[in-house]
Amino acid sequence: MIVTPAESYWGDVWLKKPIVTSAWSMRPLGEGLAVAYMQTAKWKETHWERPDYDAMLQKANTTVDTQAPADMYKKAAKILAPKAV
Repeated sequence: MIVTPAESYWGDVWLKKPIVTSAWSMRPLGEGLAVAYMQTAKWKETHWERPDYDAMLQKANTTVDTQAPADMYKKAAKILAPKAV
């Protein structure tokens, strides 16, 4: 684990190390998962690249069905952390 002073985090660590984390959890689920894990994410902290994950999340974030997104988010969670779910 790298601990750095707050004033140098954004310039020296964020998006420059193999994986970093920040507080995306306060966003809606689909947005938080997209902003941190999709290959096309502007701030791809995790450097995660899984086309199948991207396709599932894109479908979950654009469907109008009320139950389907919840099921897809559960599947996405299993991809991200298979032993935790």
